Amino acid sequence: MHKQLAKVLKQHFKSSLIESKGAEDTPSFAAEVWARIPEDLITQELKVAGHTTLVLSGPEAERYEHNLSLLRSEPEVEYATDKELKDQLWRLECEVFVNKREFKKDLSKLNHRVEDFIASLIKPLADHEVLIPVEYLSVGSQEIVLGDCKLRTFSEDQLLAWGFGQHEMWRDLLHMYVDKTVIVVKEIGNSPQLIIERARRKAEHALHALRIGFSKRRFTHERQLKFRLSPHNVVRECAPSRIKRGVHKLQGSWNLDYSEQHDTEYVGYADLVLTQSAGLGEDFKARVRRTVHWLGIAVEHEDYDQRVSLLCTAMESLLCAKEEIRKGERIAYRMVLIQSLVGDSFVHPAEILWIYKLRSSVVHGSRIDVAGESEYERMLDATRGTLKSYINLIAKNDLKNFAELIKHIESSTEAEQLLQWLDSHAEDENIQELKEALKGRIRVAATTP
Repeated sequence: MHKQLAKVLKQHFKSSLIESKGAEDTPSFAAEVWARIPEDLITQELKVAGHTTLVLSGPEAERYEHNLSLLRSEPEVEYATDKELKDQLWRLECEVFVNKREFKKDLSKLNHRVEDFIASLIKPLADHEVLIPVEYLSVGSQEIVLGDCKLRTFSEDQLLAWGFGQHEMWRDLLHMYVDKTVIVVKEIGNSPQLIIERARRKAEHALHALRIGFSKRRFTHERQLKFRLSPHNVVRECAPSRIKRGVHKLQGSWNLDYSEQHDTEYVGYADLVLTQSAGLGEDFKARVRRTVHWLGIAVEHEDYDQRVSLLCTAMESLLCAKEEIRKGERIAYRMVLIQSLVGDSFVHPAEILWIYKLRSSVVHGSRIDVAGESEYERMLDATRGTLKSYINLIAKNDLKNFAELIKHIESSTEAEQLLQWLDSHAEDENIQELKEALKGRIRVAATTP
């Protein structure tokens, strides 16, 4: 898989060296990416010129974001944090920029550098085993096999042999596992935290199946089917056998301590939404109220599939009429138009459409576990920003109803610019669908009195 990743990165960096800059009048909806060039890469020539910061904009910014997404999706790089990946990729971008003349003369040097970059990031995947106690279920000395999971009880000696005897820190955790029903889950990976997360999802799935099976058992009260995973879990690498991490997940809510010094911005956002929306027309007030409702529930929820679904519902509350079909495309491009009309930044519309499609697969029952933290954070950022821009745009332009809002944004200069910008992209399914939906709405806006 990483060979394909290296191939794509080589093509992207070659394009950035060879392709000429786009025309100045070509609209760009890509946010700039900029940061300081690492000190050890700054040449004397750059110092003299005062060029210590690299700025990527337009297609180059899009390439950077796309490359970052490719790296994040690579299984053998799952151990790295988002910050670590950004720092490593930024360093490579700066190296290519500083050495662009040399790389342009000899593209094989660029290829080797990209290959070395990928090789430095790749970390082999290993077999692991995760133990999670199960509360309110007793299997005694018996063993239940559920697919590739097992429910069993460990004695103290068995746990010490399993790995708890390797260090005093692990021996201190014995009481959480000894003589308790434990589900044993096998998982492959190189990030202990992600391995645990996947194992817990797999274990929860197995317990769901077990509950369904026992629900047919006579004389079983439904409260006996509420066995659940403990917040404790421990993971070991199988070869060599060694415990990698033990985690105690606190259940329930954590206390949030307000700090006026640091939190004024967040309180200000909430106050703006409440106070500024109070002066809008009844239809807009109702839309904002529904959006805040779904947004708040999404933040409270724990399952990422459900969180993303709720955020999509929040966006529909703001940006769609009940009778409209293909709401994903409308949400994606209307979000861009609203935020650009008030000068705010936004998430790429194709990314929002892709996430909306994930939500559709969950809602219609075709898939589960399709959304994770990154999809949730991206959609949360988009919804939160759109809500603020929406209220701001309506208030500034004294718009009276939803039809007037849609007419205002879809007949704007920004709508034509967005269409040109989408035309400049390489064709893919999401871009094509966005273009077709936007073209149709621009034509309708142009002919509506």
